[in-house]
Amino acid sequence: MKFLFTLLFSVSIFAANIKCESFYQIEQDFGLDVEMSFTLKSFGDGEYHIKDRNISFAVDADEGSPWYEFNGSSEKVITNNKSYKPRKYKGHVQFDYTSGLDEVNGEEGFFGYTSFLLPISSISDLHVGSEFKAILIMSWVSDHWGASRTLGCQVTSL
Repeated sequence: MKFLFTLLFSVSIFAANIKCESFYQIEQDFGLDVEMSFTLKSFGDGEYHIKDRNISFAVDADEGSPWYEFNGSSEKVITNNKSYKPRKYKGHVQFDYTSGLDEVNGEEGFFGYTSFLLPISSISDLHVGSEFKAILIMSWVSDHWGASRTLGCQVTSL
């Protein structure tokens, strides 16, 4: 009986395929185009996994020749940082989204660091078509740049 109870709680509570994109934000200094897609799984007790990650990332792409761009994907599963204790983004889970990504046009992967923040209140009740905002915090991009952007996200399937 204890085995069945443990088995019940070891399977995911939900899994959702999600797509996130940057959108025009007038207060930002220059263009950043981001498209991300992934599968989010919840295991209860504050544990979330992201798998099947894809990202397309271009800084200052409005001029036709991006200052920095990156296209990558990974099947490696990443888990949210349970020790994340934010001062500003309370009620969010945090992932190192670009960890272990393989860049399409290079061996070094993403050059910089990212924190991808998902609001717990939004990802607790997902259904196809539901929309929410997420935060992508970038630092040390191409050794020179950092910023944060709000992304518009939508659940594409469950």
